[in-house]
Amino acid sequence: LFQDEDGAAYVFYSSEGNRVMHIARLDETYTGLAAAKGPAEASVRALVDLGREAPAVFRCGEWVYLLTSGCTGWAPNAAEAFAARSPLGPWVSLGSPAAGGSAAGRARTFHSQPAAVVPVPPRAGAGAPGGSGAGARPFPPLWPPPRPDGSCAFVYAGDQWNVDDLGASRYVWLPLWVVPLAESAGGAAALPPPRKAAPGAAAQARKRKKGKGAAAAAGGGAPAAALDHPGTAVILQWAPAWSLADLEDRP
Repeated sequence: LFQDEDGAAYVFYSSEGNRVMHIARLDETYTGLAAAKGPAEASVRALVDLGREAPAVFRCGEWVYLLTSGCTGWAPNAAEAFAARSPLGPWVSLGSPAAGGSAAGRARTFHSQPAAVVPVPPRAGAGAPGGSGAGARPFPPLWPPPRPDGSCAFVYAGDQWNVDDLGASRYVWLPLWVVPLAESAGGAAALPPPRKAAPGAAAQARKRKKGKGAAAAAGGGAPAAALDHPGTAVILQWAPAWSLADLEDRP
């Protein structure tokens, strides 16, 4: 489940044999689907034929981000991040977010599968609402605005499944950032190669054009031109020991 900054809520789930990510907006009661009462654009099929599951959704500024896992049973695999201007897409791949640690650890997302991404508001006085004093908000917004440098900080929670004793499975908690590409390692070279014409976008666009004669892309009828890149990187940093204060220092 994902609640956006405007209060709208969405459910993300892998279906059709884990081949497609389904995304649907909930109604105002959060107990039913808006698509059952309104336009078809309230529900979309995304990441078609990419075989992604375990969605964890979060927002940084004008972009929504989605962490996903491959489908390898209880065994960990490489996570893949996506970004879109709307929870309904269209989604563009940002590649694997894993950084640091060993190559084997990065290839298995540090032996975890995405469970949740929790926002971390900047400290009071660090360029975001909060703190105490005149005019300060007692609670930060659901998704704090980006910091002055354009970055956002989060805590990643990943399931570490124990296939021999699932009840003994545990979580790993790691720092995660969204940072401008120019500030990330490799700069613009960090852009990943295209993924099947932007996760199913071309196929869905052709279907829409054929059926309605409209230029549309994956994710609920968004214009194909909207399938751009956020100019940011998602960085999931391996750290054997860390604290929330460390999130103030970008990777």
